[in-house]
Amino acid sequence: MLQFNTKKIYSNSDHYEKLTGNLINAVIYTAQKYRVDPEKLFYEALCKIIYNGDFCGITRDKGMRESVEYNQDQKQYIDRSEYFEIIIQTLRKTDKYNLSRFFTESYDNYNVSEENLDFLIRIFCMEVSNTLKNNINGIHYPNPHISTPSYQNIQMYPPSKKLKDAIINNTQTKIASSSYAFNGMTAYSSVGKQRTNQEDSYYIGTHPQNPEFKILVVADGMGGSSQGEIASNIAVKELMQWFDTLPGNEYNQNDNRKLAYLLQQKVNEIQRKIYEKINDGGTTLCVSIIKNNSIVMGNIGDSQGYIIEDNKIIHATTPDSHPIKNLGVQKDIARFHKMNNAINSFVGIFKGEEAYPEMCITEAKIKSHSIYKVIMCSDGVTDCISEKQIIKIANESSNPSQALVEYAIENDSYLAHELNELFNELSIDEQYAVWRRYQNGEFNDKINAGKDNTTAVSAVIKR
Repeated sequence: MLQFNTKKIYSNSDHYEKLTGNLINAVIYTAQKYRVDPEKLFYEALCKIIYNGDFCGITRDKGMRESVEYNQDQKQYIDRSEYFEIIIQTLRKTDKYNLSRFFTESYDNYNVSEENLDFLIRIFCMEVSNTLKNNINGIHYPNPHISTPSYQNIQMYPPSKKLKDAIINNTQTKIASSSYAFNGMTAYSSVGKQRTNQEDSYYIGTHPQNPEFKILVVADGMGGSSQGEIASNIAVKELMQWFDTLPGNEYNQNDNRKLAYLLQQKVNEIQRKIYEKINDGGTTLCVSIIKNNSIVMGNIGDSQGYIIEDNKIIHATTPDSHPIKNLGVQKDIARFHKMNNAINSFVGIFKGEEAYPEMCITEAKIKSHSIYKVIMCSDGVTDCISEKQIIKIANESSNPSQALVEYAIENDSYLAHELNELFNELSIDEQYAVWRRYQNGEFNDKINAGKDNTTAVSAVIKR
C-alpha cells in the first residue's frame, strides 16, 4: 500500500495548475521534437512520462524543472504524490468514476494499492489524451518559458460523445481512418491499402449509469453487397442505443441467460430494420459486454473476438466461414483459402436473400486479481495476421487496437511460413488433407497487407 502526503500540494494554490500545465506542455514538446502527430502520441507519452519519470528529462531544458523535486530513494526527479494529486483531481472533474473504490483519504494522506494506482494512471492518461486531441487547436505552445495553459482551459467530457454522434449521423464509415481510447477501451479503424470505401463500423462505450459496465461492437459490412456500410451502421447504432437502455443493476447480475436472450432478440430486431430500410446490405457482427464478474461475447459471420486472461487466451470465437464450417479447413490457415470470404451467417439481406442470424454467445467469468483483455477484429485484421500473432501483439501493446490495425496494414502473409508453423501441431491425416487441398489450388500463396477495411477494438479489465 502506498501513502501520498498532500500537505505541500495545498500549501501553494498555483502549484497544481502549474504542474498540470507543465505536464501538457511536456507532451506537446515531445510530439514536436520527434515530429509525431500529437493525436497518436498523447496516451503513450503520458504513460511514459508518469511511469518512468521522464517528465524531468523532457522538461530539463524547457525551464520547467521547478515543479519536480529530486527523489533521493528513487534517484530520479519525480514526486509521485504530486502526480497522484493531478490524477485524482482530473478524474474528479469528469464526474464519471466512483473514486472511493480505489483509495482512501485520512488527514493529509492518500492510501492506494500499486494495482489501483496503475489503473487510475491509465484511465487518467486516456481521459487527458482524448481531451487534448479534441482541444489541440486551443492549446498554444509559443514558448516553453511563457506561462503554460491552466487546467481550467481543458474541458473534460465523455470522449464517447463524438463517437456516438458519428454513428448516429452515419459519418463513421465515410472517413479513411479513425481512433478512440477511453476508460480502458481502445478502437482503431482504417480503410486499408486497396479499398477506397469504408464499410466497417464499430462502437466502444459505457453505460450511462455505470462507467465500468461496457460494450464493444465490430460490424463488417459485406463487400459484395451494395449497401454493406449502411447495414453495419444500423447494427452498431441499434446496439449502442439498446445497451444504454439496459438496467444498471445488470452489471452485478451473476446469471447471463437473460442478457444473452435480450441480445439475440436485439439481433432479430436489427435484422428486421436492415431488411426494411435497404435492398442489398449485409454485415457481420461481434459484440462483447463487460460486467462486474463476467464477459459476454457473441459473433455472427467472420468478425472474431478473443478473451485473454493474464496474457493467455481463454476464449476465441470461431468464424462462420465456408472453409472452416463446410470444408473442415484448420482455422489457422483458412485465411489463405480462396473461398475464405464466403460466410454462412450474416445480418441483413444479400443478393435478395434475407438472413436469419443466430448469434453464437458465450461467457467468461472474471476472477479477482487477474487482468483480462477483450480483443475484437474485422476480417481485415484476422485475414492478415495469424491468431498467435494477434494474441502476441495484444499482450505487448498498450493500445492493442492501433497496434493490430497498423500491423495488418503493413504485414504480407505467406502460406509457406504459416504451414511451417502449423504442421507440427497437425496429425499425419490432417497434414495430408492440407497438402491435398494445396495441390488442388484451393489456397492463395500470399495475402497482401491492407487488402480490406481493417478494424479492431479492445478493452482491459482488472478486478
